[in-house]
Amino acid sequence: MTLKLLAISLIVLSIISLFISFYVGVYETVDLLGNKIQTNRVNDEFILFMVLSIFLFIIGIIVLIIKRND
Repeated sequence: MTLKLLAISLIVLSIISLFISFYVGVYETVDLLGNKIQTNRVNDEFILFMVLSIFLFIIGIIVLIIKRND
């Protein structure tokens, strides 16, 4: 039961972090002076963060499938 709750919280947190990284990466890029620049491109760091969020989401789904019968 505890592992199931951990997997559900992992899925929820990965979805939230995916949306945050998508918003920050696409819509708000900060230059060296701290000014926000609106761009239509995604930085490499945010692509990595989105991939990690998707990876955590998949791990949570796999744990839920394995622990489905408990």
